[in-house]
Amino acid sequence: MLRVILVAGLFFTSLPLMVALQWLLGVCRSPLWGPCSVAYYRLLTRLLRINIVTNGTQVSGRPVLIVSNHVSWVDIVVLAAISPMVFVAKREVASWPLIGAAAKVQKVVFVDRMRRQQTPETNKEIAQRLAEGHPVVLFAEGTSGDGNRVLPFRSALIGAVEAACNETGLGEVALQPMSI
Repeated sequence: MLRVILVAGLFFTSLPLMVALQWLLGVCRSPLWGPCSVAYYRLLTRLLRINIVTNGTQVSGRPVLIVSNHVSWVDIVVLAAISPMVFVAKREVASWPLIGAAAKVQKVVFVDRMRRQQTPETNKEIAQRLAEGHPVVLFAEGTSGDGNRVLPFRSALIGAVEAACNETGLGEVALQPMSI
């Protein structure tokens, strides 16, 4: 129990510092934005005693949309500890205390599931992140599962992202499947 309190205390005291640093690095367009983010999440995985094992390699050298299942909030910590990535998340996350601020400086693309007519704007935002050189992670199930099976993917954003990338002149985007 003491360990849980210590980890939670460190997380909630370090998160505002990370948000401020990430914001500053983002404003300055510093190349340290990604490595700083990865270092923070690697620290969290160590504190949480999470051992990361990867099979395969991440596509590099071109825009990549990573399509994955989603098991829990830990997925984001683990994936962000592997390499700099941008996530697609439900709009509600933006309003969560501390977590919302962290998501914003991490360049998360927020999706309003209740307003499907906003999908073109969301896709343009995803295309922009891809054009900036950020791999984008889309949890295509649209929700988290129990990890024992992969739920059906909601494919609307996948095809629409490709169209948005073509419209912006980004061209082809690699689609990399991933399973957690």
